[in-house]
Amino acid sequence: MPRFAKSLLLSLIFIFCYSSSSIQGHAATVFTDVNDDHWAKDEIEFLQTRNIINGYPDGSKAYFKPEANVTRAQAAKMLSIARGKTELHVSNASFPDVPTDHYASGWIERAIHEGYFDRPKSTKDTFNPNGLLTRDQMSKVVAIAFNLNLEASSDKPMPFSDIPKDYWAYQHISSLYYSGITTGSNNRFLPRNNITRAQFSAFLARALSDSFKVKPAPVPVPEPKPEPGPVGDVYHTTIYPISLNEIINIQMTKSPQTDLYRNGKSFVHKNFVKLAGTTFPTTGIVTTNGLNVREGAGETYWIIGKLNTNARVSVIGRTGDWLEIKYGTWRNAKMDDLTRFINPTNFAKNSSEYFQFLLLSKSAGISLEDLNNKILVNKGILSGKGQAFIDASRKYKINEIYLISHSLLETGNGNSSLSKGMLVSSIDGKSVEPKIVYNMYGIGAYDRCPEQCGSETAYKNGWFTPEAAIIGGAQYIANSYINHDTYKQNTLYKMRWNPENPGTHQYATDIGWAVKQVNNIKKLYDLIDRYTQYYDVPSYK
Repeated sequence: MPRFAKSLLLSLIFIFCYSSSSIQGHAATVFTDVNDDHWAKDEIEFLQTRNIINGYPDGSKAYFKPEANVTRAQAAKMLSIARGKTELHVSNASFPDVPTDHYASGWIERAIHEGYFDRPKSTKDTFNPNGLLTRDQMSKVVAIAFNLNLEASSDKPMPFSDIPKDYWAYQHISSLYYSGITTGSNNRFLPRNNITRAQFSAFLARALSDSFKVKPAPVPVPEPKPEPGPVGDVYHTTIYPISLNEIINIQMTKSPQTDLYRNGKSFVHKNFVKLAGTTFPTTGIVTTNGLNVREGAGETYWIIGKLNTNARVSVIGRTGDWLEIKYGTWRNAKMDDLTRFINPTNFAKNSSEYFQFLLLSKSAGISLEDLNNKILVNKGILSGKGQAFIDASRKYKINEIYLISHSLLETGNGNSSLSKGMLVSSIDGKSVEPKIVYNMYGIGAYDRCPEQCGSETAYKNGWFTPEAAIIGGAQYIANSYINHDTYKQNTLYKMRWNPENPGTHQYATDIGWAVKQVNNIKKLYDLIDRYTQYYDVPSYK
C-alpha cells in the first residue's frame, strides 16, 4: 500500500491526534458533532485528551461520528491504548484476515496477547477485523480488559429482562452493571445491537475513572419463598454392596495412620543401625531400606512404620537385640483401631462423633440474624459476612455451618493475613495489576508457601473481596468432594472412607480424621436453636 494511502486510511478509520489551533481555542467543543448537551460529551473528551479515541478532521473542524458503529479492530486498539499497552511488532500474523500490513495488526495482536479477545485455535480461524462489535461482545472484552470480578456479581439479580441466566455473556454483562459501567435501556441490554462510538467511549471512560461511573439502581428481587422451619433431625441410610470386613481389608492396604499411640515405645533391630556411641542415649544411622519399626522388642510385634537408609534416629535404650528409639506421632493403624472408626454402628446418635454422618450438601436453614449475631460475632474479617455464607450455601449446595467451620479453622477465626487481604502484584513471577485478594479456606496455601501460593490462587480466581472469596472458595470445596461429579462425598465419613469406592479419592490417611473434624461443627450448632440436620448413615451388607 502506498505510504500516503496508508496514512490517509489510518486517519479516517481510527485514532488521529487532531491539533488544529482553532479547535484548541474552543475547549468546550472538541468535536463539531458532539455539542455541549450530548449525553457522552464529557466521556468522549476525557478519552480524547488521553489519545484513546480519534476525531475525523475536515478542514478546520473535527468530527467524532458518535453514532457510527465500532469495528472489532477499532475496539482492539482502543482497549489496548486504554490499558496503557503498546502496539506489537508483528512478523507472523495470527489470523489470515489480519495481515501484517493491516493498519491495526499490531494492536489486534496486542489485544490477543493480553487476553481481551480469544486466541486462534487453528490457522483457519479469522478475526473479522471489520466486523461490528455487538454489545454482548463488548461486555466480554471490557470485563476481561479491566479485570472485573465476574464471580462477585454473578449471584446478584440481573437488571436486564433480555439477559436470561444461561446467556453466554451473563456474567460479563452483570459485572459491567454492578461495576457502574452500563445501565442498559428500559431494563433491557439489547445484547445483539451493534455498539456505537459514543457508547463504547462511555464504557471505557467509566471503566477508567470512578468519576464517570453510574450507580447501579436497586434491582427488584422477588420475595423468596420462606424456607420450611425446623423439622428435627432427618436420617437416611445408604446400603453399600460390600461387607464391613471387605472394606476393612481394603483400607488396611492403604497404610492407614493413627496418633493413638504417639507416646508408645518403638524398636528396631540392632543389626541395621550404626550407633554413634556405646552408651545411651545416642544417635544412630539406619543402614538398610525398609527397616521395620515395631511397637515391642521382637519380630512378633506390630509394625508401626519403616525407616530407610541414612535415616538418623535417637536411640534411648536397648532390650536384647532391639534398640528402643524415638519415633514420630503417626504410626500404622491396627485393624482393631481402624474397625473402631470405620464401623458406623460404633457411634451413638446423640454423640458429637455422629456429626461425621451429617449431610454437608444440605443447608441447615439458619437465619442471617443467627449467623451474624451468634456464630460470626467477633470473628475478625468474617464478622457480619453471614449473607455471603448463605449465598455460597445456596449456590453450591453446601451446609453453611460446615463452610463457616472450615473458614474459622483456616483463618484463625478471621484473623489470618490471607483472610484480611493481601496485595498481589505478581503471579508465577510475572507482574500483574496490583490488587488486594482474600482467601477464606486456605485453598492453594501449601505448606511450602502458604501466603504466596494462597494469595496467588485467590488472584487467579478473582477473589478480590471477602464475599467473593467466601463464595468462590465454596465452589472449589463443592467440586472437590461434596458435589464431585463422580464421588459425591457429601459427609465427613465419606470423605475419609469413600464407601462407594473404598481406598480411592480419600481426604486423609488418619483413621480418626472424620471424628476429629466434628467438634467445631457441633460447637457452632450448639450456639443456635433453630436448624435442621440431615444425616446419611452407611450400612454394609
